[in-house]
Amino acid sequence: MNRNSTGALLYFDTNVFDPRDGVPEAKEPLILNVLHSQRFHLVFDLDCFLEPLLAFQGPADDATPRRAARQLERMLEWCDHRRIVTPPQLLLVQSVRWYSGLQPRVEAFLDREKLNEQVGRELANWDPVRSPRKAFWQEIASDAQRERQISQDSFTTLLQELGPRDGFAPGARIPAFDEFWNEHKYRVAQTLVESVSEELQEPSLRQRRGERSIDGLLAVRCVNLYVLATIAHMYPRFYNDGRQIPKIRQSDAADLRHAVAASVAEIFVTNDSRLYRGLSAIPIKDFRIVELNAFLTELGNTATGQ
Repeated sequence: MNRNSTGALLYFDTNVFDPRDGVPEAKEPLILNVLHSQRFHLVFDLDCFLEPLLAFQGPADDATPRRAARQLERMLEWCDHRRIVTPPQLLLVQSVRWYSGLQPRVEAFLDREKLNEQVGRELANWDPVRSPRKAFWQEIASDAQRERQISQDSFTTLLQELGPRDGFAPGARIPAFDEFWNEHKYRVAQTLVESVSEELQEPSLRQRRGERSIDGLLAVRCVNLYVLATIAHMYPRFYNDGRQIPKIRQSDAADLRHAVAASVAEIFVTNDSRLYRGLSAIPIKDFRIVELNAFLTELGNTATGQ
């Protein structure tokens, strides 16, 4: 693990905050100790708040969703409020424009002091029953849900475009994942450029990108992780005995968004074994994806001097 003086940037998948399926209560001191020592800074994306906030959309007199409340409390307590990741779609757009020479830099984190102050006040005055129902948090949930729907639609369109190509017929030879990656990575990256160009109505973007290597674009970490997460989800869908491509779920779109958001960090921790297998299949320079149990074991070994 990175032990430099400034501390490594860490990103947790939403499931890691879950008190039932994520970090056990008994292991919570391990997390708090390394965060308080500033060995790590836990960055976060507002999209992480969506699932637990949805649990509070019922009538206010319902029983408190205790698991969701605890998940939110962990997020607010553990995360570095100064480092809220730029929304994943915007991060991708900025990265494509930067690589194409249309903007000077990529803003990895939101420069929103007012929002940070609001989050701080919510933490100081947190009430597990009333707070998640406030307009501030429900607006965050609505924005995240809308962005996930956009990601879901664009991912579905991509699969519909690429699905009928090689390997989608019954009895087709199933390639190794690295073969599949090499076959599709350029097309997925090019599709990203085209979608950004259409979204921003910048027809010159394709030409500008064309002047530079697509390999260079794939070297941009958030683009690399987006393409890798996309291809990891494509792989099992293509080779399914010629049946129709399974429908893309919002949870699949969430995986893509978390992969992009995690690109601003050095370590991505998840408790989703399928996502871990997909993202760890192709090495990415200066970036690690770690399963939760392995990460907790590393912290425990460090704490005991092993």
